Amino acid sequence: MAISRLKSWISGEVLTASDQNSEFNNILNNAADLVSPFTKAISMGGFALNFDAANTMSLTSSTRGLNLSTTTAINDTYTTVASAATPDIWTAVGGVINYTGTVTATGFAAAPQAGARRTLVCAGAAVFTAGANLIIAGTASGSNLTVTANTRLEVVALTTTQFLMIVASAVPLLLITTAGDILYGTAAGIAARLAIGTAGQMLAVNAGATAPAYQSMATQADQEAGTSILAPVTSGRQQFHPSAVKGWAYYDNATGLNANYNADANTDTQAGDHTIGWATDFSGTAYCPVATVVDQSAEAAATTFICNIHTLAAGTTRVQTRRASDGVRTDPNTGVCVVVLGDQ
Repeated sequence: MAISRLKSWISGEVLTASDQNSEFNNILNNAADLVSPFTKAISMGGFALNFDAANTMSLTSSTRGLNLSTTTAINDTYTTVASAATPDIWTAVGGVINYTGTVTATGFAAAPQAGARRTLVCAGAAVFTAGANLIIAGTASGSNLTVTANTRLEVVALTTTQFLMIVASAVPLLLITTAGDILYGTAAGIAARLAIGTAGQMLAVNAGATAPAYQSMATQADQEAGTSILAPVTSGRQQFHPSAVKGWAYYDNATGLNANYNADANTDTQAGDHTIGWATDFSGTAYCPVATVVDQSAEAAATTFICNIHTLAAGTTRVQTRRASDGVRTDPNTGVCVVVLGDQ
């Protein structure tokens, strides 16, 4: 309350010591009432406004705004506001709101001014509908944002009737429900969740080239069909494609294998007659082996060899080599290569 005079003096009155002491005591004993409440703007003149007896917690002005001293903190209050279509988060409340209830909000009551801010801490699941006057970061206009308990929301008044809401814990954290989920951007410019795939799947792009999707690896059947243009192929499945070599062997006139893939035996039946065994059998005898002498230049002059496939079995291929000049089976001095294609 403002201080008031003790006595109204009139002309001719005698000022006594008692009256004078009473007037001064009224001022001295009620000094704070001289300026409370303020009746006009008060200038600090560039000096700090101190709030504690030790003069360590203060507020000063600068060309860039008001500055708190390093030992000063502003402690807000925590006020409960119930959910509503347009809840009032501005009137007679603190800066941090305990937001309760499940009524869908489409906006807020009028703010005192543009730039006003409030922090909402949701006590439970809460729903907000984005629109022209409630812009929700990461949520398309007309869509709902549903948050869970303890979600922190920051609300900024862009005007007194238009508000920006930001999920302080970040929208992606609300979308992720399972370890391994990933997020991607939609055509609407918002985040969407892609659930984690299954073991062995790879991340790819969907058929419409609009979003990521998990793609299963090509199976043996996929490779044998040879029609998929999407299924990724691993090294363990590549060989099942019809165009892939299923096995090969390089051998000489001994019984070993100098080098090979999927070959596990070389049986030397007689001169110029070898049977190659396959580690993984073919599905039948309708496969295609090709054999050739490695380097005929190492043979005697004018010696040409003919390689022919003698017998096909699911697990073996019998190869014979003959001199072209007389048809006699014989082993070349260098070696023979066999390549096989077909279904396994």
